[in-house]
Amino acid sequence: MKFVHDLRVVSEGFFFALGLLILVALLFWRNDVFAYEAEVFLRCIDAPFLFTALLFGGSSIRLGSREDQSETQNINSENPILDAVLIIVGSILLLGFLFVDLGLPDKL
Repeated sequence: MKFVHDLRVVSEGFFFALGLLILVALLFWRNDVFAYEAEVFLRCIDAPFLFTALLFGGSSIRLGSREDQSETQNINSENPILDAVLIIVGSILLLGFLFVDLGLPDKL
């Protein structure tokens, strides 16, 4: 479980850092300050931001379920069904987003 905790800490840092960069880029783009560079950045940063959001959310859910189990019962915190569900749902969301973002044309 130390790996999941460390993954949560690292993904939390990247999630908030990328979120702050997106906010700054949106402000730059909206106010026409480095508008072209901000638009290019905003088009490129959405997939890494989604990936870190999925890592942060999945690891938080996994750690939260472990804490609930440990408080009520003295059992092993392994839960392969929850792990499989989190991996499958995260993969479907990420692949679906990448298909829409990269596979479909920008203008119809």
